[in-house]
Amino acid sequence: MQIDVLAPTGVSIAETVEFARRAESAGAHGVGVPDHLEHGRDGFLALALAAQATSRAQLYPAVTNVLTRHPFQIAVFARSMQEIAPGRSKLVLGAGASTAEHTGQPPASRERLREVVPLIKALLRGEAVAFGTSPSERIDDPDSPGPSVHLAASGPKAVRLAGEVGDGALLFMGISKPIRVLGAALIAEGWAAAKRQNPAFEVTFNTLMSVDDDPVAARERTRRAAHSWLKLRRFDAGFAEVGLRFEVPERAEDLPDDMLEAVCEHCFIVGTPADCVAKLRALADEGLERLLVMPAGGPAGHERAFHALAEVSVPA
Repeated sequence: MQIDVLAPTGVSIAETVEFARRAESAGAHGVGVPDHLEHGRDGFLALALAAQATSRAQLYPAVTNVLTRHPFQIAVFARSMQEIAPGRSKLVLGAGASTAEHTGQPPASRERLREVVPLIKALLRGEAVAFGTSPSERIDDPDSPGPSVHLAASGPKAVRLAGEVGDGALLFMGISKPIRVLGAALIAEGWAAAKRQNPAFEVTFNTLMSVDDDPVAARERTRRAAHSWLKLRRFDAGFAEVGLRFEVPERAEDLPDDMLEAVCEHCFIVGTPADCVAKLRALADEGLERLLVMPAGGPAGHERAFHALAEVSVPA
């Protein structure tokens, strides 16, 4: 199983670069870097600098958007990363919910993502595409075919879309086996809709990891994230698949313990260092191929997560 790690938000670019270096040293296969406006630091710039501080880890935005990032700009960034970190980059695109909130516009529609992904892939191949009144725009010095283009998704329609147009998917829907089987089935439906015959396709499942010597503290540290993701309905399809249904309260502190337990069981990796290592190994034994881990608990939590990953990761 390949394990990627998500860099923290709200830290300096230098700290992000050091996080990427530490993650690679711990055996992480890749590092995702958030691309958020509100923290005042550019995710693309952080990735470029992280490329200079690492030599093996795959690097990618997790997740960039098509609201404030024009498809041509995204393609040029991908081409640039291919130059400075050959074979170590990819794109992960999403609807831009956070960006939409901070720029006063709706998230990108599935139709917009369906339109944009082929444009970016065409630009990376050196082909001409049309943008508005510009009928023929291209990258003059492509490195074809360029980095792969993946879609972030949680709901069934978005997961199917990733199967239709993407080279891969980053799934925010849970990590237990029945949920992963559902994700694979939805992607296959997307392949069928687009008449794609078993394409090379990378699936990464996203999860939060909270490691603590005190398992109660580890679980409690996930409460706000669990509540936020439940409110965003990221787990609806997965919970339906395993026969769970909850009414989500308005406040995180009112989240019932059974609901938090369900999230921790099916969607997160939570517990003592031994617990977390055991769950990671169990996921690998079940056939999970790739995981993006979001370490909880600040710098101390990051170090605990790195120690757990070092016991189970197999470097690329």
